[in-house]
Amino acid sequence: MNTLTVHRQKGFGLIELMVALVIGLVISFATLSLYSTTTVAIGQHDNDAEMAENASRALDTLSRHIRNAGYVDWLGTPTSQDFLRTAIPADSFYFRASSAQDLLALAASSSAAMPVPLLGASSAGAMSLHGCNRAYAQIPQLLDYSCSTTPGPESQSLSVAYQVQALPDTQSISALVGSFTQLFGQTGDCGNNSPGVLAINRFYINSQNLVCRGNGTPSDVRIANNIEQLVFRYGLAQTTVPASATAATYTGDMMVSRFEEASSTTPWPLVTAVEICVLVMGDVGSRPATVPNNVGNDCRGTAISSSDTRLRRVYRTLVSLPNRLRSNL
Repeated sequence: MNTLTVHRQKGFGLIELMVALVIGLVISFATLSLYSTTTVAIGQHDNDAEMAENASRALDTLSRHIRNAGYVDWLGTPTSQDFLRTAIPADSFYFRASSAQDLLALAASSSAAMPVPLLGASSAGAMSLHGCNRAYAQIPQLLDYSCSTTPGPESQSLSVAYQVQALPDTQSISALVGSFTQLFGQTGDCGNNSPGVLAINRFYINSQNLVCRGNGTPSDVRIANNIEQLVFRYGLAQTTVPASATAATYTGDMMVSRFEEASSTTPWPLVTAVEICVLVMGDVGSRPATVPNNVGNDCRGTAISSSDTRLRRVYRTLVSLPNRLRSNL
């Protein structure tokens, strides 16, 4: 007699299937959420790095040229030293308001009083440092320091000049030790082109890019991208010197007494430091949707309100002008 054996097959019930489905969905959503968060974080990190790189490129370039402002090798010719001693006696002060002078302007002077035309006739009228609260009226005319009066972007402009050196930056010149000029200048203008004896550079914002134009570079050279605002504040040396002070005992007039932005009355020979501020933008979409439109303050402390989904950050640095600090000749 044959016996029929029945094997009962077991599977997932409806409830078990629903629980498994829910668990799978939770894991999937968690994975997608983690992926999305990681992607946003990586994008934010890349954007932050790009903004910092643009800021660093802008500040480093400006700082390097500002530090060289006014460089002139006065010790190269004995008659130049004699002229300086006459123009600025040992018992006077370079930064005293009544005798403040731009030494590079003296070297570039076409006046008959200048015994040696150190920088050539084509540089007459050059200033080692000058700024405009907006743009220059004639940007390509590098010896025209008139500022534009036309309302426009709030970014400022800066002009820097220095004697071009013929030696590498790392080569020391014993004749310059303890001299009037404390920094060696550069081998070219802001575009790394040779302008001749004197380099004159102009820095400004063009289409949200920091650009420069030098007298050896006839067109704009882009330095950094996404620079929305450029502001300079100039540190002015003290102009009130005690009547009893002597050059051997008093150096207070070399210290910065106040900072101010450029104006038609700025005493440029008294500037011994420059504060640089740039407002850098991120790419479109770099500001997360959770961040409000009010994204902080600009270089002047004014609240920024923007709905263009760009992240914005302010970067600053302070630069001294070593070629403006007087030493004994």
